[in-house]
Amino acid sequence: MSQQKVDQYKESKKNRKEEMAKQKKMAKLRRLISIAVIALIVIGLVTGIVVTVVNQQKAKAESVADLYNESNFLLQDFADIEGTATEEETEEEPSEAETEAEAEVEEEE
Repeated sequence: MSQQKVDQYKESKKNRKEEMAKQKKMAKLRRLISIAVIALIVIGLVTGIVVTVVNQQKAKAESVADLYNESNFLLQDFADIEGTATEEETEEEPSEAETEAEAEVEEEE
């Protein structure tokens, strides 16, 4: 039995350099893959943040452009004076057909 252990030790010693080289290569490969994955995640996050910021800036620019539109320089009717006046006018003003009918009635009299 001890002869078998000695033979195994000799075999492992003979292949030790190759095994160490394989382990180093695998360790380097794992390190490179992990660095690549982390880099992709960071690039994705940075891209997402940049796109969000750019879209927010575009939205702000568009909203500022809308503020200085010509139609916005008109005074707004905060008290709704114009709205009530037009409603009252439409209720008070008779239609053309009614005015013609009234004119005919007056002519007959």
